[in-house]
Amino acid sequence: MLAHGTRIGETRQAKWRHFDLIGKTWHIPAVDTKTKKAHTLPLTAQVCAFLARYRASQVARGYDGAYLFPGVQGRPFSEMQAQLAFTALSGEQWTSHDLRKTARTAWTDLGVDYLIGELLLNHALKALDVTYIHTTAEAQKRQALERWHAWLDERGFAALHSAAGVTDART
Repeated sequence: MLAHGTRIGETRQAKWRHFDLIGKTWHIPAVDTKTKKAHTLPLTAQVCAFLARYRASQVARGYDGAYLFPGVQGRPFSEMQAQLAFTALSGEQWTSHDLRKTARTAWTDLGVDYLIGELLLNHALKALDVTYIHTTAEAQKRQALERWHAWLDERGFAALHSAAGVTDART
């Protein structure tokens, strides 16, 4: 969620088949978005490496299902399970939405264009913007995420995806 500023629902319902590690994209189906419009996000080299390690760790533990975050009976993590995970991880200090706000704030501090930030978050655009702006700005979104992930790498993200980092994504 921090890597892309995605919503908790978009993240917890993510299926492995939505990720193209070769084409470096994450396709979020319309049914899984708040805006009810499909959303495609670029995947950086860092995120592709992290996802490959994470998937390998799932398979090593015997999970080969559809979801990145499996819940019970072949379903994704429920909203309640996800919220409880954040409560436990943060010691009740922050929520999943705080990750989204942190990403958006940092993008601004890193010089990411306002519109690009809104497109990355999949916010509904104003009517006038919809009238005049007819682009998905894929190259600009990729550049913004590459800058963001490099910044995260300097603060420890590299340990989660690099060969010199942890032995697998469980730690």
